[in-house]
Amino acid sequence: MSNIHASAESVSDKLDGQVNGQVLNYRLMALLHASNIFSLRNGDGTYPYPEGANVSSSLLDGFTTLAKILGRTFVAVDGKEYDIWDAVMTLLNAHLTPPPTPVGH
Repeated sequence: MSNIHASAESVSDKLDGQVNGQVLNYRLMALLHASNIFSLRNGDGTYPYPEGANVSSSLLDGFTTLAKILGRTFVAVDGKEYDIWDAVMTLLNAHLTPPPTPVGH
């Protein structure tokens, strides 16, 4: 598909996730949708807009897949719901917290 005749409107439509007023189904994302491990693919059916393995040279496709991954939440073994920000900040806090001083020192 050539973009030589792309108009500002056609570029805007593509960025908005639609073409000629029709939603691009592969761009649908359930942001902050609860997930199970590995549930982005068709496996366990918990993700409303599953995506199979694919190849694309489109940056928009890559960003969409990344957003699908980053926009998920997960209920961990402690029963609490976390997202990627929670996980990263938990790791940062653990890294920055000094280890406890051993007893007797």
